[in-house]
Amino acid sequence: GAELLGAYLISLGSESLLEGEPERAIALNEEAAELYRKRGRRGGLHQALDNLGWATLLRGDYERAETLHKQSLRVSQDLGDKLVASDSVEGLACTAGAQGEAERSAILFGAAEGLREAEGYQQAPRDRSLREPYLEAAYAQVGEAAWSAAWEKGRSMKFDDAVIYALEDPND
Repeated sequence: GAELLGAYLISLGSESLLEGEPERAIALNEEAAELYRKRGRRGGLHQALDNLGWATLLRGDYERAETLHKQSLRVSQDLGDKLVASDSVEGLACTAGAQGEAERSAILFGAAEGLREAEGYQQAPRDRSLREPYLEAAYAQVGEAAWSAAWEKGRSMKFDDAVIYALEDPND
């Protein structure tokens, strides 16, 4: 019961995100996260946290989005879920770019791509639509040569190295 309900709420929340309704996405994914927490289930929780990260990113709350994506990434790593991990890494690429850390953003975008490639996963065009504005803005800050070098650095990272880099505080 609860597992199915949580998955359903996450699915509805994802659709709301893609339809440009971050408030609805937040409500649905908070409900799902609460359901998983009450049952002590981490499987599913990481997806709800990831969606919450994207929704708060769309609202412009970059610090909160970063916190949520890092929480999702930690749980994803523990569960060995590299697909949700790649999504969280990409969310962190967006928050880095939005906060003026364009080179870090490029490395994280590259790392997310590398993780997806390693899993044989292709991102759907509509999923990319959330990321594109952040990617383009960060790219414009550094130019092609610097972007390509940083992106390739991220793309060549192994899973654990990508996670460690993504979880670092760049201000330390």
